[in-house]
Amino acid sequence: MVDFRPVAYVVGRILIVLAILMLAPAVIDWRAGLENGAAFAASAAITGVIGGALTLSTGNALGKSLDTRQAYLLTACIWGLVPFFGALPFYFGAPGLNLQNAYFEAVSGITTTGATVIYGLDTLPIGMNLWRGMLNWLGGLGIAFIAMIFLPLMRIGGMQFFRTEGFDTFGKALPRATDIARQLMVVYVGLTVTCIATYSIIGMTALDAVVNGFATIATGGFSPSDVSFNKYVGAGEYFGALFMLLGSLPYIRYVQLVNGSAAPLWQDAQVRAYLRWLAYAVV
Repeated sequence: MVDFRPVAYVVGRILIVLAILMLAPAVIDWRAGLENGAAFAASAAITGVIGGALTLSTGNALGKSLDTRQAYLLTACIWGLVPFFGALPFYFGAPGLNLQNAYFEAVSGITTTGATVIYGLDTLPIGMNLWRGMLNWLGGLGIAFIAMIFLPLMRIGGMQFFRTEGFDTFGKALPRATDIARQLMVVYVGLTVTCIATYSIIGMTALDAVVNGFATIATGGFSPSDVSFNKYVGAGEYFGALFMLLGSLPYIRYVQLVNGSAAPLWQDAQVRAYLRWLAYAVV
């Protein structure tokens, strides 16, 4: 029988992190004088309470080993439950969205699908658009690494979780999964900050730069405008394409590059095939 306690513990900790993240758009909306901040506050409270309950009730799971079945179960729970709680701000705060549509929006964001059921994005409250971008960014790489933050607390190596997430760990650049996670996250954040800064320099507003930066590096597609990137004809499109290209390459190769080994990036068969097909498509 599968021991659900380690899985519930990690999911609980992830929900606590998700609840804390919900406070950012809440504060932004309140500072802008918008009542929509209450939707995020209520969502954060619900998510935090449930996450706390899961964590406290399974605290005796600390030190338990995570086997392959539990790793797959953890992955399924992350991609199934996290969107549900991520949908709460949409359900409570987005005009005209029922729970089904709110869940669709959250799943689309976290899976970086990019489809949206929300209309009038240009007039949507600031916090709501920010949350859409945050879901894209978390789904792009972040959720796996939120989990990885807590796996060491349970003395879990974590390579099995990488495999269930589909990461390429062949010829690992670093000896331990936690080291890989840490350096991959540094690369991810670095690319995101660079993209946001670039968008700001070429004239995007702060909100547009942040939301589009999150979506670009995650290759998620959410935009704070109904016309999407058609709003940024010219430099915005070129830089958007560049950063989407950078965001779509295997991040483990960036880690190897930073550690002084450029050959694996250029010799990677999937990278070469991807760039070749991309060149064909452009031509």
